[in-house]
Amino acid sequence: MQQMLCSRCKKRVAVVFMTRMEGDKTVNEGLCLKCARELHIKPVDDVINRMGLSDEDLDSLSSEMMDALGGPEALSDTGD
Repeated sequence: MQQMLCSRCKKRVAVVFMTRMEGDKTVNEGLCLKCARELHIKPVDDVINRMGLSDEDLDSLSSEMMDALGGPEALSDTGD
């Protein structure tokens, strides 16, 4: 499976995936941890809080993941 950029910020790797309905159309989205936290997606908030991760920790983790995956140019955009 091709790794994707976050559909919200388009800067970090998407790791949280959702499907939502827009009328009769299904829309798939992928969010990075930071955006998922900013949107208060409860399971993500819960895990991050239990792990005691700060915003700086999330930035560092995202940066390491992007480096490991070859940078943003190696990822596809989740936009439909």
